[in-house]
Amino acid sequence: MSSSKHRKAAGRPIRVRLDDGTPLVMRPLHPGDVLRLRRGFEQLSERSRQRRFLTAKPTLSPAELAYLTAGDGEHRRTLGVAVADRRGRARTPIAVARCERETSDPTIGEVAVTVIDSWQGRGIGRLVLRALAGISWNAGIRRWRALIAGENAGAFRVLASVAEEESRQHAGAGTVEVIYRLAPPPPLEDVPADA
Repeated sequence: MSSSKHRKAAGRPIRVRLDDGTPLVMRPLHPGDVLRLRRGFEQLSERSRQRRFLTAKPTLSPAELAYLTAGDGEHRRTLGVAVADRRGRARTPIAVARCERETSDPTIGEVAVTVIDSWQGRGIGRLVLRALAGISWNAGIRRWRALIAGENAGAFRVLASVAEEESRQHAGAGTVEVIYRLAPPPPLEDVPADA
């Protein structure tokens, strides 16, 4: 499949089901998702906010919300995951993953993922990161850089389930910088329906 077909597929909603049958919709965020992103952020515990933003973060400012929902498809890609209703429409936002291309080396993208507390541990982080890894690869990104709170074992685990750890170093204030090497994704037509 050509990379233009992969880019088209990356912009369409992807409908999947969790092992327990819960229907999900995954798609790129856009500026119209500001309210959904705010609602999802409000459902994060203080601890999850601290782990994601590496500092106390009681709210997201309007500028931060605009930035986080304005993926341009070239330098910044942001995928949102929501529980779907019976018609397959996104309803309850539960996760966001983002990759932002670094200007100093366009083959590296900074990656981050957040899953609402009540949905953690169900494979959603791995699911959205697998999709983001394929999109990143097809855009020429070969490595992810992640800044992770040193005590966030879940983040290390979910990223390692999607990409191979290449290096790790302390970045100060209890934060670790990890470089992950991405692998080429399988062609879209070869991905099993239950993947």
